[in-house]
Amino acid sequence: MNDPSRADIEAALAREPNNLAIVARLALVCLRGGDVTAAAPLFERIVAQRANDIGARINLAGCLMRMGRASDALPHIAHAANLVPTDATIRFNHAHILRATGQRAEARGEVEEALRIDPRLPAALSLR
Repeated sequence: MNDPSRADIEAALAREPNNLAIVARLALVCLRGGDVTAAAPLFERIVAQRANDIGARINLAGCLMRMGRASDALPHIAHAANLVPTDATIRFNHAHILRATGQRAEARGEVEEALRIDPRLPAALSLR
């Protein structure tokens, strides 16, 4: 069984423009294909309708970071970190974005919290 192509998913979305499952599928296909400028507005659509969709928030923050928009990414990763405060990886990503926005003290605090949750988190050790 073959996965549908991006064009197939875009056609499906054209037929059902309000279907969030199709929006999410297209967003992930764009993201995996490296097209963050196409993926970001799709993740924004999801977040606008499902404010607590952790995956969409994390992916949107990642897209925005890759687009050089750390300040725009910050509220999305912060929201995800608040929704799942015991996820060390999300806390590390929050620290990374805080650091990118110049908030070094806050970033250190998030790194320490990530390491408290998971002392073996190698990515967090790199920001320590």
